[in-house]
Amino acid sequence: MATLTDEKLPILPPRWKHTAGHVVLTLDEAMCARLRELPDWSSRSEDFVAEDFMTQKGAKWARTIPEIAAGTELRVIIDQFSRQAFLIDGALIVHIDSF
Repeated sequence: MATLTDEKLPILPPRWKHTAGHVVLTLDEAMCARLRELPDWSSRSEDFVAEDFMTQKGAKWARTIPEIAAGTELRVIIDQFSRQAFLIDGALIVHIDSF
């Protein structure tokens, strides 16, 4: 039986970076692949999916997390089953959003 501590996501260098207000959102290929499992984006290219998703959500997220220092890179983790995105700063979840 797997627990949260047993299952670790590898930290890959981000392929996409998107400036959103005062923060920089980063998305790696594994998280983009999760987005592409959703019906809205299954037939789209990785680049389109990544840029479209981060453009749509970026401005909203930047407004909801004003306490984060300017220029901070936030890793975007996708759970395609619950349709939630987690914004991670280091080991800290700073925001959760449903999409």
